[in-house]
Amino acid sequence: MKTMLRFFALFLFVSSAFSQSVWWTPAAPRQGDAVTFYYDALQGTLPDNGTAVWMHWGLVNPENGAWSTPPQAIWPAGSQLHTDNVAVQSPMTNTGNQVWSLSIDFDQASEAIAFVFTDRANNWDNNSGGNWELIFLAAGTVSWWTPENPEPGDEITIYYDCVPGTLPDGATSVILHWGVNEAGHGNWRLPPQSMWPAGTVAQGSAARSPMVSSGNGLYSVTMTALDTIYSIHYVTTDGSNWDNNANQNWDILLEEPPVSLLHHVIFRFDPRSAFAQYSGQITSVNLAGTFNGWSTSATPLTTIDEFGNRWGEVAIPVGDLEYKFVINGNNWQIDPDNPRNAAGGFNNSLLTVVVDSLPQIYDIEPGENRIFELADGQPEFTMHVRGGDLGTEVLAVTVFQNEVNLPRTFDAATGVLTFTTTASVWPSDQIRVQIGDAMGRTAQRRIVYGLTDSTRNVFGVDPTQDLHYGASVLGDPRDLRALQITEINSGDKMHVKFFVGDATLATDTAGYLLVIASQLSGFSQIQGFAGEIHFPDLSSGGVAIPIVHPESDYVDGTHWNRIHGAGDMTSASTDSFEIGFNEFNPYISVYLDIDQLESHLGSYQSEWYYALISFDPATAVEGYCREVSAADGGGDEESDPDIYDAILFGAPDIETKNFKNYGLTRRVTLDAEGRGLAAIAPSEIGPNIAHPGPLCQILTR
Repeated sequence: MKTMLRFFALFLFVSSAFSQSVWWTPAAPRQGDAVTFYYDALQGTLPDNGTAVWMHWGLVNPENGAWSTPPQAIWPAGSQLHTDNVAVQSPMTNTGNQVWSLSIDFDQASEAIAFVFTDRANNWDNNSGGNWELIFLAAGTVSWWTPENPEPGDEITIYYDCVPGTLPDGATSVILHWGVNEAGHGNWRLPPQSMWPAGTVAQGSAARSPMVSSGNGLYSVTMTALDTIYSIHYVTTDGSNWDNNANQNWDILLEEPPVSLLHHVIFRFDPRSAFAQYSGQITSVNLAGTFNGWSTSATPLTTIDEFGNRWGEVAIPVGDLEYKFVINGNNWQIDPDNPRNAAGGFNNSLLTVVVDSLPQIYDIEPGENRIFELADGQPEFTMHVRGGDLGTEVLAVTVFQNEVNLPRTFDAATGVLTFTTTASVWPSDQIRVQIGDAMGRTAQRRIVYGLTDSTRNVFGVDPTQDLHYGASVLGDPRDLRALQITEINSGDKMHVKFFVGDATLATDTAGYLLVIASQLSGFSQIQGFAGEIHFPDLSSGGVAIPIVHPESDYVDGTHWNRIHGAGDMTSASTDSFEIGFNEFNPYISVYLDIDQLESHLGSYQSEWYYALISFDPATAVEGYCREVSAADGGGDEESDPDIYDAILFGAPDIETKNFKNYGLTRRVTLDAEGRGLAAIAPSEIGPNIAHPGPLCQILTR
């Protein structure tokens, strides 16, 4: 509501700048600007031969119209508090011919004011009882339109602000470069001439319309959408520079369009989730929701992953979706990996579906984050490529392996893309697929895979530049890439090696936590660790191993680089281990004594569960993990995880969804294989790792 009021008031004060009796400069002030107000007594209702004019003003709440007193620090000289003890009266200066002016230097906290004029001789000009109002532009908004949710046939005003935008602040002209009805056509269409603003010219399939300056870098243009127009798309230019909304353009989607905009969403039902309420046998899973009339059979999820779970990609209308999974035709279940629930008392899962105009990749085979045997040769990949949700045609597809162009085959008619990788860089390789469409938009998808053999056991890989917070840049030491575990010293030690973005920067900028559990028996947070993330409960058999660079200032000799039994980091530990940071590959090596591990986990005869995460290290007082700030995308709250990356996920979308699955009553949980955990048997690490259990002597007679 606040946004809508802001837009309405903006239209009000921009248009009022052209009134005959009252105006101000700049016509579109931002919060913190100095504003000069003008009153023309010859045009207003005050006596045109008066000797004094005062501006009677105060801060105003746009939602309820309530006035409040401005801070005294911004009162112009000679101002006086009115007898109502709320409004301020400030004397104006006669600039000639009964045009009076007053300048006020507002602070950043001033969001809106209301004002009238008086000669303090019982004469008032209050805008015919409506007062004048000015709502300042909030910083950072580049472009918007009114009405906020237009319909076909509406008059629409588009605004562009040069100051937060990429066009020069001092631009003397701004042109709206625009088209209509992109959805389903693969291209912009030239708008009908009947809706062109004055001065518009055609340029191919787009129109170019001059925008009107309101001063202070703000420009606007008004058009009337015909009943046949269901979408408007635009960028801005000053003739040589462009602002295309970071290559996304701006899209105005009018209400009740003749065609529905759809976005493809991956839905997975995994009963292994820590929040699942169904654990029986599953023979079918269907998606039911508002998009298909709650049908229990219209949208089956038929793809089965390596763990036997059903999933599928479904085209969903843009907007809020209420849904549930239908198990075996009649058992209704909420999405255990979605913390949002719709209002209304039905406990439906809620998902907000938004338009993605960029080209997309789907149906990746044999899958993402896969591990291949080195002896089987180079992996082959097949996938499908399509235009974005607005239907734009794909024109170019390029494939890179480790940033080297890779030969590929692309069938534009079917959208099928195939390629075979070349000689790989052990332990993991990254494929980058780049797609361009007819509108010049580009998108890329990073696909990572691992290579393993009997001497170098790779158990997990993860894409680069996939941090959950901040700007993911190449070479971040918190960016986990691969996990390898092998035996050394004839099975007396375990060599855990994990590859990161850059080990040279990791002295104080990255911390890591390796968790090993002997069983899955509930989930909980590690005692003393403030990362807001849950692991398998370690109290009945498990260890937490916090890792930081040996030269880090955080190394204390009791907690960092120690093995903590039962997942308790509140107590000091004497179980140390050798650690090394290789800055060339880069990777981090941890050498763990099997006897030390078995003293906490029991004899290593069956699978143990492994997890590995990265974070910003901190002191013991801070819980060894620094809170992710709002500036980096965190919530500055206890519910959101303070983890930058994790490994051992079956696909990137699983990791993304898992790390959004938190709220007041739940925490992000690494709960199953392919969901942040790897179940690793001793024989997978090496032939000598498995230790016999306790000796049992049977006596007979």
